[in-house]
Amino acid sequence: MDPIKLDPTQELCTLIQCILKENDITLGKTDHILDFGCGSGRHTYEFLDQGYQNCFGYDIKNYLTVRHKKELSHFSFSEDNLPFNDNLFDLIFSTQVLEHVADYPKILKEMSRVLKPGGVALHIFPPKWMPLEPHINVPLGGIIKHKSYYKFWASLGIRNEFQENLSVQEVVESNYKFARENLNYLSGQELKAIFSQFFRETNFCETDFLKHAPGRGRKLYPLFKYIPGALFLYRTCRNRVVLLRK
Repeated sequence: MDPIKLDPTQELCTLIQCILKENDITLGKTDHILDFGCGSGRHTYEFLDQGYQNCFGYDIKNYLTVRHKKELSHFSFSEDNLPFNDNLFDLIFSTQVLEHVADYPKILKEMSRVLKPGGVALHIFPPKWMPLEPHINVPLGGIIKHKSYYKFWASLGIRNEFQENLSVQEVVESNYKFARENLNYLSGQELKAIFSQFFRETNFCETDFLKHAPGRGRKLYPLFKYIPGALFLYRTCRNRVVLLRK
């Protein structure tokens, strides 16, 4: 489940460009762009279709839905270091990826390596204290990683879309394995501290995201000026959006 509900008519590509412009960054059509954790390749294709022919997708495994074989040259896969030259990309972006990163220092070091001096990385991902963990549908399920806790929710019938026909114990084992191996939520302070080790500037820009997000997000944006603590709650419990500069 994706905690960011994008309108199908608005591509992530457009949203990213709007956030960058809010921070005085404009993408050129010849700029090199990396879709980190590209999955099926959907967002890579969005950039390619808008004329950014130097957009490339990367993931640890091949989950692609490829339109044409000739487009395979835009995708790379590796479980080790990023398979790209130093100082290559102007922009690295990801959505719903960083919560799965087990070794932050390794990944951030690699991102910094392949970014050009002055390049930026934009990441959108769920925060540590999101009330409902979006992958396993368990409240705080990415923080409380205990089988007894997962059993309580499974016994109440809580399932994700892939677990409908599983027994309680099967759901418990599935959630426990996924949470232990694939979920790594860090607090805001932890994120800022580790980002600062590899990038000269860290800017959390959830307000820029809300200003241009479709649906309810954009409607909420004006309220953040008048409700004390609203932004803190949003970035703590709903979405994290971080812009990093090398």
